[in-house]
Amino acid sequence: MIGIYTQGGRDIGLGHLRRCLTLADALVRMGARVGFVVNDDASAQQFVQAQGYAVVGLDDDLERVVSALRNWRADAVITDSYALNSADLAALRRGIGYLVVIDDLANQELPADLVTNGAVCAPSLRYCARPETRFLLGPSYALLRDEFAANPARAIRDSVERVLITVGGSDPFGLTPRLVDWVQAALGDIGMDIVAGPFFENRITVRETEQIIFHREPRDMRGLMLAADIAITGGGQTTYELAATGTPAIAICLAENQRANLTGLAEAGTLDYAGDVRDGDLEAKIAAALKSLAASRECREAMSQRGRHLVDGRGAERVARAIFEAI
Repeated sequence: MIGIYTQGGRDIGLGHLRRCLTLADALVRMGARVGFVVNDDASAQQFVQAQGYAVVGLDDDLERVVSALRNWRADAVITDSYALNSADLAALRRGIGYLVVIDDLANQELPADLVTNGAVCAPSLRYCARPETRFLLGPSYALLRDEFAANPARAIRDSVERVLITVGGSDPFGLTPRLVDWVQAALGDIGMDIVAGPFFENRITVRETEQIIFHREPRDMRGLMLAADIAITGGGQTTYELAATGTPAIAICLAENQRANLTGLAEAGTLDYAGDVRDGDLEAKIAAALKSLAASRECREAMSQRGRHLVDGRGAERVARAIFEAI
């Protein structure tokens, strides 16, 4: 039995929950049982329950978290949360015995048995951990859903016919409607798929047409990516899904913890890093990036190939295997 302690919701977003669920699915395929402890947010709990997992909602009470995990007789605990400090992590390890930390920042001591970070910049980070801690770092360990391991059937068209817009599980900046307008201004009457995640507060006001289609929590995100000639995305986990599907992308930094990731992916040539959501000239930057990619099939082809070369979509399987074998 493996317990996962993480967070999500409208304020926090979807990223932590999504990659933990992905890792949980991989562990279940190997024969493990998995349960979740999440923050006391109804939307987060409902999201986990909808995926078929037992879930307990608790906030800021590690004794109760450890108690819940012990009730499940957990052999290990996996954490993915910016709210946990080194002392919290040490308490979880003492209480359960084997600790896995999914970490993006390397900004504190991690008293863990295993640390994983699937970001392109992860191998260059300076981690502080126990001498015997095992590290699984880099895009080979990106926690993507199983379908992203399949070889993408993608043809790079001479002209751009369809754009995908997806900013994440929530859209606190109200960016999505503006992106629709900016794409139309830059590329004219073009097909668009617009994705709203599970934590969007309200249905986005977008006038749907035969060309513009709105998708609320789509089941086949990979299919939408493969149908797109260009994607505009936030800077989180979706950037690796786009790389795995060979989808040329323009990315926007929505939070400071995304910046190093986007810089690394831009340097690797898998996307065009347009700027920060707070930039006053973001519209101009997006328009320039769209026009540049639309004008060059060769550039889109190169970006597609680099993405698939960097991310093969089997990271969750590798991390799950390491955890399963360790316990």
